[in-house]
Amino acid sequence: MQIRSRFLREAFSIAALAASFFTSTLDAAWTSLTLPNVPNTFGSYQAANLPDGRLLYASKDALGRQTTFGSSPLDAFQNPQSWDPSDVTVFGNTVGVIGVGGFFGTSAIYRFDPMNLATPFTAIPGVTLQNYTLVMRDAASLYVGGLNGTGGAHAIRYVALDGSVNKVIIDNISTYSGDFAMDVNGNLFVSDNDDLKLYKFTSAQVSDAIAGSALTLANGLFVTDLNKNLSIAVDGLGRIWSAGYQSSGIDMYDPGTNSTSSFIPALDNTNYVVSTFSTGTDSYVAYLNASGTGAGAALTYGYEKSANLVPEPSTSLLLAISAAGLVARRRRA
Repeated sequence: MQIRSRFLREAFSIAALAASFFTSTLDAAWTSLTLPNVPNTFGSYQAANLPDGRLLYASKDALGRQTTFGSSPLDAFQNPQSWDPSDVTVFGNTVGVIGVGGFFGTSAIYRFDPMNLATPFTAIPGVTLQNYTLVMRDAASLYVGGLNGTGGAHAIRYVALDGSVNKVIIDNISTYSGDFAMDVNGNLFVSDNDDLKLYKFTSAQVSDAIAGSALTLANGLFVTDLNKNLSIAVDGLGRIWSAGYQSSGIDMYDPGTNSTSSFIPALDNTNYVVSTFSTGTDSYVAYLNASGTGAGAALTYGYEKSANLVPEPSTSLLLAISAAGLVARRRRA
């Protein structure tokens, strides 16, 4: 009995110490900024970030660049198209790409210089695709997700910015388009929108597919089941973030602990855009949050350092007690 009591005391001591640590590292102080209101009832809005953290905000008939990191004002690009942006992405300071109306059918994909507010928006020659998701591979190419696979299925294509290459590299992913994201090592995390399962394709697999034959989901490694998959991003710590249309909060899946947590960065929280970016050695998670879907609805942009985003203390306490219990059992054995 005394031995059991000692093990229990040690277990709860470990749990208390762990809970104290998690509580002390919790930081929910997201930086929130007010952006121009939603311009159109059916208009979409998208976000990307420059290497210095500044936001690129795409909305109906407009593209803006944050004047300074951490402030609300946006400087307008002078030559926007009449678009309903499906996505916007950048590679460093050198090249940006924006999809125009790609949610609802095939369309052109436009290049621009993110550092030049007077930049022309130039269509990638010969490329007309349904562009649900755009992810830059490097300064000369990108991945395009949309209903562009065999039989009109959702697929991911590799596209050269000069239009010289346009080929399927992951085919027959799902019936409808789902999002995908790339981590810092070039691995792709791909969502099957039919059942919300997430798969990983290594950078080596993707390179082989670019040079050879297309992959399918059977070639990927199952990662986890998602609750949301309209928007997916991977932070600098390797954690996968996801948001859904008119869904409360942002989910974070941590492969290291095989656990999912949900964060609500604002009281009125109906995100459907989540993104990640880095400034130097700091990794961030960001969101776009609309108070409604109609024209004139308020729009909030927010971000926080990835390292500050940890599970709630209550969740951590349960994990700590469980871990402490395992330690005690092993020591007892």
